[in-house]
Amino acid sequence: MKLIHLGSVISVGAEAVIYKGYFIDREAIIKKRVKKEYRNPTLDERIRTLRTRREATLLVRARSLGVPVPLLYYLDLSDYTIVMEYVDGEILRDIVDEISVQELSKLSEQLGKFIGLLHENRIIHGDLTTSNVMLRDDRSLCLIDFGLGNVTYDVEEYATEIHLFKRALKASHPDKFNVIFENFIKGYQSTYPKASIVLERASTIELRGRYIEKDRRRK
Repeated sequence: MKLIHLGSVISVGAEAVIYKGYFIDREAIIKKRVKKEYRNPTLDERIRTLRTRREATLLVRARSLGVPVPLLYYLDLSDYTIVMEYVDGEILRDIVDEISVQELSKLSEQLGKFIGLLHENRIIHGDLTTSNVMLRDDRSLCLIDFGLGNVTYDVEEYATEIHLFKRALKASHPDKFNVIFENFIKGYQSTYPKASIVLERASTIELRGRYIEKDRRRK
């Protein structure tokens, strides 16, 4: 019996092709990491295996913490493939302007709580933007795409995640930035005891970036 049925291509990224298909009789998202011709074949296989295994592990760990992520259905390391739950809903990035300020505040605080839980348990998402957050049909959040995620004890990495999220918000949602980020931080602080240390480091990273940019302009 064939377990995986590839359907239509949803997206083609630098590392993987993502399909909407079926796992047995369930709608599913199938993510297949592609070969890189410029890499040594042995190294390429090792990298794809490690990243595929790591992403699957992060999904399982995040879900065990109560962080809403797609359910992992199947892992095939021989084909560098992850099969996950298909999430009914919309990408948060596309509907931010359609959501009331009250609901957006609530959702942003929830997102902050989830990221705080991940950081408290040494996990970084790796690509935290509103493009990787979905709003399910029941109005609950779901974090997607842990392809760049990792397990780390480095505060600098947690701070960088917060800094990059802040920068992405300013670029994508300048009119809603304050509502989203302020409530995100409120949620983050409520679940991560060491949030103040991370936020202070994030401010340092931001100042460092401004200094470098000013220095470039002078030259």
